[in-house]
Amino acid sequence: MSYVFTRFEQLKASGALPTVNGVALEILRLSQSEDTTVSQLAHVLHADPALAGRLIKFANSTQSGAARPVLSITDAVKLLGFAVVRQLCIGFSVLDANRTGGCTGFDYRRFWSRSLATGLAAQAFFLRIRVLAAEESFTCGLLADIGSLALASLYPEKFTEVLASGTTGGDLSAAEREAFGADHLEFGAALLEDWRLPKICVDAVFRSETPDHTAFDATSRPQMVCELIALSRRVGEYFVADADTRMRIAPVMRLRAARVGIDAETLVLVCDAVDDGWQRWSSLLGSTVCPVMRLDRTDIDPPPPVTAMLPAATAGTADAELPVLKVHVVSEDRASRERLRELLGSAGHAVMSFSTHQAALAAALYEAPDVVVIDLPGGGGTSGRDLCAALRAASVDERTYIIGTLAPPPDTDRIADLAVAMDRGQISCPDDFLYEPIERATLELRIRAARRTLAVRAALRHEQDELRLLASGLATENRRLQRLAPAEALADLPNRSEPIERRD
Repeated sequence: MSYVFTRFEQLKASGALPTVNGVALEILRLSQSEDTTVSQLAHVLHADPALAGRLIKFANSTQSGAARPVLSITDAVKLLGFAVVRQLCIGFSVLDANRTGGCTGFDYRRFWSRSLATGLAAQAFFLRIRVLAAEESFTCGLLADIGSLALASLYPEKFTEVLASGTTGGDLSAAEREAFGADHLEFGAALLEDWRLPKICVDAVFRSETPDHTAFDATSRPQMVCELIALSRRVGEYFVADADTRMRIAPVMRLRAARVGIDAETLVLVCDAVDDGWQRWSSLLGSTVCPVMRLDRTDIDPPPPVTAMLPAATAGTADAELPVLKVHVVSEDRASRERLRELLGSAGHAVMSFSTHQAALAAALYEAPDVVVIDLPGGGGTSGRDLCAALRAASVDERTYIIGTLAPPPDTDRIADLAVAMDRGQISCPDDFLYEPIERATLELRIRAARRTLAVRAALRHEQDELRLLASGLATENRRLQRLAPAEALADLPNRSEPIERRD
């Protein structure tokens, strides 16, 4: 699949798109030749001391604990390799040429600050989960939102109007496609493909805002790269956000980290690495980036457990041997909330109740509950279904079983509508339903069904994690064997199966 659309070539010819120029352009040309030597690349890089200094600094950042630091550009090229040098030159060249611009609604300093933090986060994540070289991942993160810069360069006035509307996420992409014929993700992927970055990086950038909706297998290497670049972008946003916005980003960041097997402690270590890297790189980039706030550990650290503050199950019952479930009750009706709290609490579950859907969603994003019981009032239950949709859109539902409560008497038309919605897989539908008034025995049966479903989901996630780790290990071993395997010309054999055939 090619990301370069028809109009892109016309826009590229206009000269308004972010481009690679100067020494970086010559590096790009030389790297395409198989006859290019390390000394030739180093000679060209000496013409741009600032670029050479950044490459040396980056080479040293990948050599944590090395006995001898990298001091020369020749050593840096040898260590990093032609492909990584080419990608870094592209990234730094685009940065230098686009420190400012004519789009008044586009914050260039904040953009590059977020991009640098994203690149540093990607490098730290891929050092821990080796599905992509950490050196390549830095450039991938640095240029992950290059499409937004492209729109600011091509359409400064119109893009200012789009940004002023305050739309974000999917709504922003829709507004961009309506105004420009393509959104920032499409422009970004087309640029990176045109600059010949690895396809796995281009795919990851294109899907970095929607990693849950790719065509890749859940345990595949491309899917893991997409997930990690998406997570790196959330970390980048966190570092340039104000305190209030950080509180909204942090739960999503923790949730995305958990999806790829990264716990809160490791996430803190990655954020610390971003902060340390920021201090080193900001001195080289100067006014291109703006100051950022340090990590607030309380945003990442999990909250204290609530089970100790709640009554335990009655000793000697079967429930005493079962794990306590964290249950959130959401209802505007106080009597209904108190009734459910009493029924669930007496069964030994850890219960929290909420009168508003906004509060319930914020709590679920901070720490996903096992079960959510949502009141679906008469007249269609739109607000309750909106909360279901929000929980599923944030991927909370993978670890949460959602029960909707319906007020009597049974409405045949409404039940039919819900049945159709469930058959169509609409995300606004709960997993199960209960009719008011809720009886203790009926509620407990639903909770037991929820516990069984959650156990099946957890086992499936565990198997997926094991397969993902196995695939990652096999990919790493395959690359190692490819490096060690002799070339056919050296083996002097038509193919590698011949020694086996001779032996047999």
